[in-house]
Amino acid sequence: MKFIPVGDIMTEDLYFYDPVMRDICIKFSRDRKISYLPGLDADSQIFKIDGDEANPYILEEGQKINVSMDAFSTELMEKFEKYSVLFVFNANRLIGVIHFSDYDREPAMLYLYSLIMEVEKNLRLILRREGFSNDDIYKFFVDEALENEYYKKQKEEYEKNGDKYAAREPFQEFYLLDLIAFARKNKIVVIDSGKVKQIRNSIAHSKRVVDHECYYAAEHIYSLESFKIFFDAVIYCQKLLKKINNIIALKGTCHI
Repeated sequence: MKFIPVGDIMTEDLYFYDPVMRDICIKFSRDRKISYLPGLDADSQIFKIDGDEANPYILEEGQKINVSMDAFSTELMEKFEKYSVLFVFNANRLIGVIHFSDYDREPAMLYLYSLIMEVEKNLRLILRREGFSNDDIYKFFVDEALENEYYKKQKEEYEKNGDKYAAREPFQEFYLLDLIAFARKNKIVVIDSGKVKQIRNSIAHSKRVVDHECYYAAEHIYSLESFKIFFDAVIYCQKLLKKINNIIALKGTCHI
């Protein structure tokens, strides 16, 4: 699956430091815990906001990223742990900035939707290719229902709506978490359901992937810790899709 570049989620409409509006720029930045503002000559000027001062500043190399950089690379996460805002360049021209709160934007959500869709679709494909059917997952429900009330309900649901399940392609009517549990039980692939669920629920329920430290505070400061948990879950899902696709590819070429 293709990665999403930072250029797709960065902020292009920048605020600039204007010496004529010095006090307003400083207050604006201080209220939002913004440490840097590009100057009006954005290709070369950066100003660091420090207390009541705005001083010319030369960016460290670690604060610069290329517009084509993978938005979910571990290298980028390391940068966010050190700098709250990164400056996005195309060649030597500053074209935007990115803060980790930008990952709540629609392009990132669409990427995550595609990622989870591929995971879910290809997990179903693996189960079919392994020769499993709806009857097998029903037997799984029956076994698990002996000690688990949730699976008792799933078993009853299947028995009640058997015709609906029979009319569809195998596994199409089952919840993703049930498929994950079934795949684990049958030693097809072991999946961290918590991380997959986190990303899937964020998309399905249009939930923020990056939380505020306190939504009701005067300044809406975002939580780096919540971002790190989200980022880790996305990296996990990317690796999971790679693993699932590899299982499909390898078993599809073997005739044993």
